Amino acid sequence: MSISLTDPRFGASFNLNGFLQKLKWEYEYNKNDFSFKFMRPINSDLKKINYNIGFTEDSLIETVTCRPLSAKKRPEDFKDKMAELICRINQNISSMGFFTLNYDTNELGFKIVINLSFVSASNDVLLKILLTPIEMFEEYSDTLIDVMCGIKSPKESVTDSERSIEDGLRDIFEGRMGRESLGTMINQLGSSMRDRYNSLDDERRKAHEEDEEDNEEDNDN
Repeated sequence: MSISLTDPRFGASFNLNGFLQKLKWEYEYNKNDFSFKFMRPINSDLKKINYNIGFTEDSLIETVTCRPLSAKKRPEDFKDKMAELICRINQNISSMGFFTLNYDTNELGFKIVINLSFVSASNDVLLKILLTPIEMFEEYSDTLIDVMCGIKSPKESVTDSERSIEDGLRDIFEGRMGRESLGTMINQLGSSMRDRYNSLDDERRKAHEEDEEDNEEDNDN
């Protein structure tokens, strides 16, 4: 992919590259297509999420996925129940992005699309695309797992988790923070997240080992 210096995708990828460096997050960057890939552990039984950020001609597209539930734990009507659950959740979070379900791999995802023709990749936008998936997967982790495992119906599970996170992120999303406070927040964010996720190194290794075991079991089946 050839992108000129005046192309908004170039500026967006440049800003995101610098932003991730400030946070000191480990990531892979493909300079040929300006795409980013990285993993973040989360404070949830889902263990970790995988980021994939790329570009179309005029948009930044972020897709964040978590490992699919092992086949031995899924009820027979798993896909139907999860489709209903995702529809119910997405009704409440439409301003932030939306959950997805890959029917072939049973992989859960969360997607955000930013039209670069109308929205620049400013610091508050970058904060949104990086933090929202973490908040969404952590917020709805129990809800997703309850339905995945057949513990609750989609309606029951969503009703039990109607506590919204919109108020907690509204200052970021609506741009109410000044540049000084945003800069302070970025520094605090980098420090707090490094401390938080460094403490989850053992969970990260454990999640990787469990992924390998589940994949081997699924391949055997």
